[in-house]
Amino acid sequence: MRGPHRLAYGWGVTNGPAMPPTPPGSGVAGPPGSQPTDPYGLAGAARPGPQPPSPYGPSSHDHPQSASSPHPAVRPAAPPGRPERPLRPVVSMLACVMSTTAAMQFGCVVLFVWFMAQVVRTSFDPFDTVEGVFLHMAERFHLGMTGGLVWPLLGIPTLTVVAGFLLLRPRDWTRICYSALGVIALAWSAFWLQDDLRWWIAPAIYIAFCTCIVWTPGATRWYGEGSRRARARRSGRADTMTS
Repeated sequence: MRGPHRLAYGWGVTNGPAMPPTPPGSGVAGPPGSQPTDPYGLAGAARPGPQPPSPYGPSSHDHPQSASSPHPAVRPAAPPGRPERPLRPVVSMLACVMSTTAAMQFGCVVLFVWFMAQVVRTSFDPFDTVEGVFLHMAERFHLGMTGGLVWPLLGIPTLTVVAGFLLLRPRDWTRICYSALGVIALAWSAFWLQDDLRWWIAPAIYIAFCTCIVWTPGATRWYGEGSRRARARRSGRADTMTS
């Protein structure tokens, strides 16, 4: 039976049978005012007040000030019974990298030039005008290398590589040996290039810089502390053996 079913929700009167309330969670929209105020159950997520502790430990959301704390991170203390080691200075690593890189490159260049000189000596024609010039230069270089020049040209770079890696060990004698080798390299290169010292200026500046940076105050303190720890360990072992 059709009749005027004029429904008014909250503002009028109903002329027909009343509609039953829509159960929550059914997905059907009911009249205004009958829907739950929190259909998704999110009201408890924003509830103010203390929250129960998380089983995974505190987070930055629990303490917002810790996420942007102005205090720097503190280095963890050394285990008990073991002294804390100071950090290696940057200049020590810089001297190691610069000296070993330059020494290995110089040694490779010398070996390559010597190899090419051997190729020229065995392949070029001495009676040719152009090839004879290169053959004469290669012969002079070969005679110089076999006459004793091979020892400083290859020996000093080899010792420099060893001394450069020993710089990473905090001992006073490693820095002294490295510096003495730098002075020897400067003196010998000046003697070798005495006819034209303009070729000596650039390598001299490079060698002097690598030698001087290991004597900065920070490097001196690091090498000194390492030497003192080594002497203390040796004295402790000696006392243990005598007792």
